[in-house]
Amino acid sequence: MRSGEPMDPIVRLGLDFYLEQRCLFVRFAYEDLVKELHKMGGEGNTDRIWYSVYAFLTASANIAKVLNPTKGDKSRGIELRAAYDIGKDALLMDKSLRDALEHYDERFEKYVREHPGCGFSSFCIVYPNGRPGDTTNWLATFYTDNLVVNFLDKSCNLKLIIATVEDLLPRVESDIKSLVSKRASSN
Repeated sequence: MRSGEPMDPIVRLGLDFYLEQRCLFVRFAYEDLVKELHKMGGEGNTDRIWYSVYAFLTASANIAKVLNPTKGDKSRGIELRAAYDIGKDALLMDKSLRDALEHYDERFEKYVREHPGCGFSSFCIVYPNGRPGDTTNWLATFYTDNLVVNFLDKSCNLKLIIATVEDLLPRVESDIKSLVSKRASSN
């Protein structure tokens, strides 16, 4: 794709299918997370909760990669964001929290060096009743009442992202139908 030229319809269709699937992955991870949070009186399996959070962040970051590419021809992202009316600065475009978790090992070593005697505190889940209390020594904190994830200096509200994804999904599905219809009528 050359700058200023529209995207090849086959490429567009392939990216739309990819976006559709990643939107569904975000939805599945969110549904799994909410289901787990409702287990055992609101205190589900902590590993399963963090798995769902991570799957959610990874799938949403993969959407951001397609809509806002950092490498290669960036005109693809411009065209797709315009088609789906998503701004470059939209919350969905922020991959920083996922990237920080992706490089957990580096962040953890740095954190321990900068906080001598901190003890081992890694991932924390804060339930509405306030447990476990002081979260200052935790690298990552997930607040179940508002579905906000903090990792060191990064923060992400999962409710806001799922709302954006749920708005994006029908538009992608509509685009797929249109492209498939055009392709069928041209053959």
